[in-house]
Amino acid sequence: MIDRMDDVQEIVRDVPVGLETGLPNYWYPVLQSQELISGVPHPFRVMGQDLVAWRDLNDDPLVVQDRCPHRNSRLSIGRVLDGGIQCALHGIRFGGDGSCQRIPWEPDDSPLLDTVSVAAYPTQELGGYIWSYLGDAVRFPPPALETEVPEELTKPDQFIWFRLPTDYWKTNWLVAIDGGDAFHAVMLHADSQAVSRDEKWTGGAAKRANVPMADRRMKIVQTGHGIRGIALDGTGEPIHHGHLTNQKLLGDRLSCPA
Repeated sequence: MIDRMDDVQEIVRDVPVGLETGLPNYWYPVLQSQELISGVPHPFRVMGQDLVAWRDLNDDPLVVQDRCPHRNSRLSIGRVLDGGIQCALHGIRFGGDGSCQRIPWEPDDSPLLDTVSVAAYPTQELGGYIWSYLGDAVRFPPPALETEVPEELTKPDQFIWFRLPTDYWKTNWLVAIDGGDAFHAVMLHADSQAVSRDEKWTGGAAKRANVPMADRRMKIVQTGHGIRGIALDGTGEPIHHGHLTNQKLLGDRLSCPA
């Protein structure tokens, strides 16, 4: 519960203004790896902030605020040079840590370089995504990224995951997450993701499972693919999904007490 104070603006009771854009001091997947091309600045917007990403000389991703502090020009319309990003307006260059690397009208050892900087965020690449820690890394040091993501992303030899094309929704982030749960498919996509028991599905179109929607139920079980929602028929038997999981193993798990 938030301590109520007169100077705290709220959307609704106990929900401060700004929370709707996202929570700071967390790792966020901001781009897919293939979207960030070497040598090309990539602008994007997360948590109400305009940011720009690029790859350094080692091809590692970097993320800073997409504004040059000199004349407020977007850094994303500039160019990537020597691992840094250079403003197109006057040529001031910044590194991935936000420090100023070059001011064209100043010598390389000019003390003015230490007076100019841009907000930067810790950034890593993992599991086909570019992750950035959007917050105050000094006051709230980021935890190791590997400890914050689903284990599937750190074990490509054991798991397969599918990445969808980047899409932009004009909606609250909580609504977007709620609409992407892993359990709605067994009902919403019941016809397209079910296979007749007498058919060995190998991909493509499949004969639909002959189980009326009115008789279908769902059970949450722990499988080799993680926690899944499984559709059941009227007798409690799992409806065959072909690609979903091992049918015999699934049957054994469903027969165990919940």
